[in-house]
Amino acid sequence: MTPFVELTTLALAALTIGAEVGIIVIGLSVIFRKRGEWALHRMLRVHAPAAAFFISLFAVLASLFYSEVAGFAPCSLCLVQRLFMFPLPFILLYAWLKGSRRTEGIALLFALCGSAVAAYNWFIQVGGNAFIPCPTSGESCAKIFFIMFGYVTIPVMSVTAFALIVATLAAGAIHRGK
Repeated sequence: MTPFVELTTLALAALTIGAEVGIIVIGLSVIFRKRGEWALHRMLRVHAPAAAFFISLFAVLASLFYSEVAGFAPCSLCLVQRLFMFPLPFILLYAWLKGSRRTEGIALLFALCGSAVAAYNWFIQVGGNAFIPCPTSGESCAKIFFIMFGYVTIPVMSVTAFALIVATLAAGAIHRGK
């Protein structure tokens, strides 16, 4: 890895850990929502689609960074994850600008499916038995390009981004009372 790619990866790994903390905070805001109004409640009630839009846009840019700048060839599971992540900024932008709750539901479905694929990719990377084998051509789904902070890899970043989108959209709907 070049120094630029290594520094960017370190920053993205740190953001991944921050996002994981954010998921916990959002979960706690849902669990303890009856105990009083938090600033996070008000923010999620109104701005969940906007927050999810920026998360998805950042995830798309990070994915493109790794394939186009760092030169990491995506495996077949990474490509499937991209199929679920790349439309999300457009879907969420529409949901945000139009206030469409139905479109938020579609985005939530995309994020749930993408998180399942990312979790499966991570499972394979940590040595799990592949239920569906990766194709023999192309990059191996078990290949680890880097490990930061002892566990953060590209699939961990992906599953975290999808999970943060799910948490944001779901908590926004819960705080709106729907």
